[in-house]
Amino acid sequence: MPNLEKINPKFRQITDLLFLSEKLDINLSNYKSLLKINQKDHIDYLLSKFEESSHIFWVNGSKIWSFRLNFLFSLKEKIVSLRIRKFIEKRFLNLIKVKSSPNPKYDIELVQFIEYCKYCRSKKEFLITLQESFILLAPQTNLNKLIQTVKFLIPSLFNDIQEFGNLILSRALQSIQNFSLIKQLKNHGYKFSMDSIVSKISEIIFETNEKHFSYTILALMLDPEIKSLLREAYNLSFKDEFCNFIKSCDFWLLEDKWLRNIVNLIDIAPDLADDIANIYIEKLYAQGYSHKSANSDRIIRLLNKCPQISSKKTLAILSSKNKMLDIKRLLMAFPELKKLSAFV
Repeated sequence: MPNLEKINPKFRQITDLLFLSEKLDINLSNYKSLLKINQKDHIDYLLSKFEESSHIFWVNGSKIWSFRLNFLFSLKEKIVSLRIRKFIEKRFLNLIKVKSSPNPKYDIELVQFIEYCKYCRSKKEFLITLQESFILLAPQTNLNKLIQTVKFLIPSLFNDIQEFGNLILSRALQSIQNFSLIKQLKNHGYKFSMDSIVSKISEIIFETNEKHFSYTILALMLDPEIKSLLREAYNLSFKDEFCNFIKSCDFWLLEDKWLRNIVNLIDIAPDLADDIANIYIEKLYAQGYSHKSANSDRIIRLLNKCPQISSKKTLAILSSKNKMLDIKRLLMAFPELKKLSAFV
């Protein structure tokens, strides 16, 4: 609590009018000069009254907070601006976490945040930071609450729901939860183009091969639309890059859910089915399973799951590795291969 004995009476009077009344015609022409008289104590008093007023419901709240915030930021006092920004952002994000249905009719935090966003948009500053803070919270937020909140934040924080969705989509590679959110929004009738995310995935697979995105990319491939667009983007000139991407994937990632990722990869590049099988088999033997049928069981499952893979070429791979026990079990599973046993 500020020491009131150190507060200039005139400064105190104007500050109380500014924050504890609905007046918008206050004479603030000398306020900055008064603030400088005993700056540290005056700033403490100003901020204490700002926080106090933030818990008071004003019928004309939008106009009042617009007036106050525009004035406060016009003071160009770094400490004041920083404390106010942090206070407003923290209260808003907490509101989204705890309130089931935020509404500016009832929630001061939301009114305050909307007017703050309007100020940031008018000055073209901090808007991207605010968007990113909200987007980080979005995947953990109830969908109906999220959609309603975004509507309240249009056009102060986002131009429209399309901009919000595109920002979420641009971060799909950072977290699969972001893409799950996009799918939920699409199920609610909103339309978003997948071209940008497919372009980024293609760039990673066919050009940069950034290994830390393997899990997310394979998860995104489960989406039929993305898989279809990647199939269109793929051509034989990307063969080496595509194979290198698969080699960079952890074995258990390829093995996940009964080879679903292997199935998807082959669906995208069916002409590489045998190459993909070879990569999988190399990784399989590198695991060093001690159970005598562990490897052959997985190879048989692979051939049954992916008819694009040539069983003959798989047999040749096992022969080159001199895996006689696994060859025997493969011949039992695929009798049509027995005629080749003399060449193994």
